[in-house]
Amino acid sequence: MEQILEILKYILPSIIVFLTAYFILDIFAKNQIKRRQIEYQTKSQSHTLPLRLQAYERLSLLIERISPTSLIPRVKTQGMSAKELQLAILANIRQEYEHNLSQQIYVSSTLWGLITNLKEEIIKMVVSLGAALPEDASANDLSRNIFQAMLGSKDGFPNAIVLDVLKEEVKELY
Repeated sequence: MEQILEILKYILPSIIVFLTAYFILDIFAKNQIKRRQIEYQTKSQSHTLPLRLQAYERLSLLIERISPTSLIPRVKTQGMSAKELQLAILANIRQEYEHNLSQQIYVSSTLWGLITNLKEEIIKMVVSLGAALPEDASANDLSRNIFQAMLGSKDGFPNAIVLDVLKEEVKELY
């Protein structure tokens, strides 16, 4: 029994020192890993932040460019029929949207969904208003109907709402 106590006298302090060193080194290693992860995230963010801001800028431009108030004056020409204007508007909206498809990887899926819904809503409005006009209607008739529909929307036209969501997301970056 005395021998066991003598052995424990030497082994027990060694075990305590070993466990203490193990836990200290474990805590140190975990802190080093956390520090490196934070450094990596900071470095990564410094590279991706400009790309994300550029994506938000491009998407705000997309929202403005597919708005009928800026789209109609851009595509409407003298002597154009309502059907020709409708086709030009729809082609322009699809082209603008497709040109900015890659920006979806930099923004939230919620925002991208709102932008897609906005595009679809504008297309639906233009198609339905164009279908309600007689065959011989002019581009002026269609554009007047579109502007009246925009003015008559009770919650305001969705472009402004989507643009506000975009601005809120940009604020979260800072």
